[in-house]
Amino acid sequence: DVYSSWRGTRGCSCAWRNAGCCKNTVSVGTTGGPTRKSGNWLPGRHPNGVSLLAISLFPELYTQNSRSLKAYQEVTKQGQLAVDRGLEVKDPMVILRRHIIQELMCHFAVDFTTMAVDGASIFPKEWAICGDLEAEGLLNRHCNSITVTERGRWLIRVIAAVFDPDIQEKASGSRVI
Repeated sequence: DVYSSWRGTRGCSCAWRNAGCCKNTVSVGTTGGPTRKSGNWLPGRHPNGVSLLAISLFPELYTQNSRSLKAYQEVTKQGQLAVDRGLEVKDPMVILRRHIIQELMCHFAVDFTTMAVDGASIFPKEWAICGDLEAEGLLNRHCNSITVTERGRWLIRVIAAVFDPDIQEKASGSRVI
C-alpha cells in the first residue's frame, strides 16, 4: 500500500513527534509553500501550516489541522499542534513526483540533477508528453531539466499534472480551458 492513512489524536502526541519532525520552521499561513529562499527544503526543515484546516508537509507525511475553532484553540493553548488527521507516504516515487510537481508549481522549473536522477530515463512517458508541450511553446526541455516559458505559466497546472499519475489516469478531456 503506497499510502497509509490514519486519524490521529488531537495535539502533537502522535508518532511523528518522536521522529523529530516537530522541531521544524513554521511557515505562517495556509497557502505558503516551501521555497528555495526560505530554505524549507533543507534536511530537517519543513513547512508547517498554522491555522484551521492548514496542511503541513513532512518528508513522508501530510497532516491537516483541526476543523473546529474551539478544538484548535484548546490544543494550541496547551502548546501542542492542532493536528486532526494525516497521511503517511511510503513510496519513494510518490515523494519524488511530489517534489517535481512542487518545483514546477512554485518555481516554473525543475532540475532533475539536483535530485540525483535522470528525468528522461526515469519518466520516459512524461518526458515524451513534455516534448508535445515544448512543441506548443509551453516549456523548454534541457539536458536534465525543464523550464516553463512565460506562455506556459498560464497552464502550469496542466504541465505539473504530467507528473501526477492519478490525474493522468482520470483525465477525460480538457477541464482547464
